Amino acid sequence: MKKDRLTCDQRVIIILTFYPRSAQPSSINSLNKKKNKISIPDTKAIKEFGRFISERFEQVARMIEILYSVNDDWVVTEKKDKIILETSRLDFHLAVNALADEGFHAKDYQLYVEYERKWGIL
Repeated sequence: MKKDRLTCDQRVIIILTFYPRSAQPSSINSLNKKKNKISIPDTKAIKEFGRFISERFEQVARMIEILYSVNDDWVVTEKKDKIILETSRLDFHLAVNALADEGFHAKDYQLYVEYERKWGIL
């Protein structure tokens, strides 16, 4: 989309999930397999999962700080397993570049961009 955005409005939605599938340790799978069985808890897997969750929450908090440094006009929605940030006052390239500059990759968040025509023919 052109930088001046004369023909379209852009709505940026960034979803930060707490449990991204691409980064889950193998212990989560072993915990899921055992959830309906009565057995001795795998304390090593529980501790690994705790470290994973702690690190992921730190990443999510850092990404939110970065996004707010680029634009402070976000509408934030909290869900049980994710945080959703939405804005129509920012070009998504700025958000993606800011996150990339701090070492975050596309697999760390979900990005959705919606375009709405203002006028004219595309």
